[in-house]
Amino acid sequence: MLAILFLIPIYEELCYRLSLTKFNINFLSISISLILSVQIHSLIGYLLWYPKLFFIGPLISFVYNFAIAIPLIFIFRIIFKRLSYYNGNIEGFWEKYYVYAFYITTITYALIHIKHLANNSWVFLPIIILPYLVYGLILGYVRNKMGILYSILMHFSFNFIPIIYYIAII
Repeated sequence: MLAILFLIPIYEELCYRLSLTKFNINFLSISISLILSVQIHSLIGYLLWYPKLFFIGPLISFVYNFAIAIPLIFIFRIIFKRLSYYNGNIEGFWEKYYVYAFYITTITYALIHIKHLANNSWVFLPIIILPYLVYGLILGYVRNKMGILYSILMHFSFNFIPIIYYIAII
């Protein structure tokens, strides 16, 4: 439960909204690397060691994700620096197509939550995805207007609401 409340909002905001600003090679490299590290971790996760303790498992999972992401960050920084050296106007490209990047990251953020579908009930896909899509748009807007810290805090607050409901039921 602590992972849902604290770690996941930070990780998801760094993945999907850190780069949503004026072009920054470091921010874009971190975002892409973290998104890729989740995918790589899901592919090789069965090879890795996880403790049997319930509350430490998510922490170990985040450690693995960051361990995968760190070399990727350096690789993507080199790639983007070379692209900007040869192309010369990667910043102009980012500014021109920023709106597309904003909506693509919002849609991607919504689609990663397909895992919340129970029993492969694809009929309910729009009901599951729509709140995350709206949520992603709101967090992206907050990121653009106020900064990454405020979008992380808002993500904390959105994740805290179901936990309060869960505690109230118990």
